[in-house]
Amino acid sequence: MSSPEYLYLIAKPVGRETELIRAESLALTGTWPDELGIAVSNRFTDTARGAYVLANVEILLSVSSKITLDLLYQQICQLGLQGHNFCVRIIKRPKKIPLSFDQFEVANQIGVRIDGPANLSKPEMEFWLIITPRRFWFGLKRSISDKQWTHFNKRPHTTSSSLPSRIARAMVNLTVNPGDRLLDPCCGTGTILLEGANMGLQVFGCDLNLKMKEATRKNLAHFGLSGAVVLADARQISSTTFGHPFNAIVTDLPYGISLVKDEERDRQILANIRMLAPRATFVSVRDLSQDLENLGYQIETIVQVPKHDRFVRQVFVTRSVSG
Repeated sequence: MSSPEYLYLIAKPVGRETELIRAESLALTGTWPDELGIAVSNRFTDTARGAYVLANVEILLSVSSKITLDLLYQQICQLGLQGHNFCVRIIKRPKKIPLSFDQFEVANQIGVRIDGPANLSKPEMEFWLIITPRRFWFGLKRSISDKQWTHFNKRPHTTSSSLPSRIARAMVNLTVNPGDRLLDPCCGTGTILLEGANMGLQVFGCDLNLKMKEATRKNLAHFGLSGAVVLADARQISSTTFGHPFNAIVTDLPYGISLVKDEERDRQILANIRMLAPRATFVSVRDLSQDLENLGYQIETIVQVPKHDRFVRQVFVTRSVSG
């Protein structure tokens, strides 16, 4: 019996966040999305944690879009599907693709070929027909993004330079595995820690600014999330600061009006935390490549995330080289 394949619906990879969208797709699904935001993989990932990876559908049938509807219904019927409190949804990629048929009638015709009771208002199972210009994909929805990052954007404590929540979630996804212990040594108002805690990770943060440390603590409490947050300088913390090692570090290095002035501080932070976790992702407004390599980090990916033409965040996904 062949292993199942999964179709992942991903935010269309266009615009300023194109590189980040593609990078998260590769990290979570093991493959790049196409121009429609579709990736097919034999890797199963729970997309509840996704920032740009939006849904996971187990593929039951894949056919050319030139097939007749009667033949499509016949092939779905041959699957011998059982459903309980199920519904059938039609997903179009692109959304404005013209159809020569009534999509609601198609959903109804598919539904009558699935044994068991339907429930359109509160379904326990969802069968999706994904329509593209070239193919029909039919399958069972396995998971969707919880999009909790949209709520974290409304956290009560923030600053003008705080990392957008969706970008923070993608950064975490580029770095962590389920169950990891995650450290943000420059936590600011806690954007990264909120995302990690929401994914079920054990999160730990520190900041040398008491106001920021308290903002993080209050933001976590506001959303009913837990994490250990202390007042500490990232240039001085050690494995004893929290009493145990970490699996991953994700942080937005602090910056101000005078970026050059802070380069030495950044080097001191990077040097001090290098051995605290085997995987680390950093975001900075300057190129950290040389510093990271000099300090013994192995750079796996660099992602450009422009905010506007004169402000570009650079995301560095790294591993720490032993030695």
